Amino acid sequence: MPITSKKFKTVLGCFATGVTIVTTSLNGRIHGLTVNAFTSVSLTPPLVLICIDTKAESYKLIKQSKIFTVNILTDKQKNLSQKFADPKTKENRFDDDLWKYRTSGSPVLINALAFIDCKVDSVFLSGDHHIFVGRVIKLGLNKNSKPLIYYRGKYSVSD
Repeated sequence: MPITSKKFKTVLGCFATGVTIVTTSLNGRIHGLTVNAFTSVSLTPPLVLICIDTKAESYKLIKQSKIFTVNILTDKQKNLSQKFADPKTKENRFDDDLWKYRTSGSPVLINALAFIDCKVDSVFLSGDHHIFVGRVIKLGLNKNSKPLIYYRGKYSVSD
C-alpha cells in the first residue's frame, strides 16, 4: 500500500519540534521562512542542518548566498511563525524593528530564544528538498524565554 502525503504528515506530526525562522540575504535582498526541519549535526566542528523545499524562494537565495541564520522562536512568537509561513506575507515579513544583522549578514531576530548564524558547508538533494549543512560562525541565547513547539499540526508551549 503506498504512503500518502497526508498519512506521512500525520505520522511525522507526532514528533514535537521547535519552530524556527530561517533567514538569509543576498545583494541587499533579505528573505526568511518558517522551518521545523532543523537539527544539530556535529559538535566538532559545530554544524547544523536545515531542509528547504526546492520550490521555496529561500532555497535559491541560500544556495547563492551560502549563508543562513536559524532563529529559534519563543512561545510568544507564534504570530511571527505564521507570518513567515504564509506566502501572502512575503513582501512585509521584515517590516518591523525586530531584526538586526550579525556575522554572516543574515537577519537575526532580536528577541528569539536563540540564533545560530551559519555559512553553508555542504548541500545535498533529497527528494523535493535540499539539505543545507551549515558551519556555525556565531550563536546566541535568551535564557529567560520558553520555546514555541509544533505538535500534530498545532502550536503549543512547554511548561
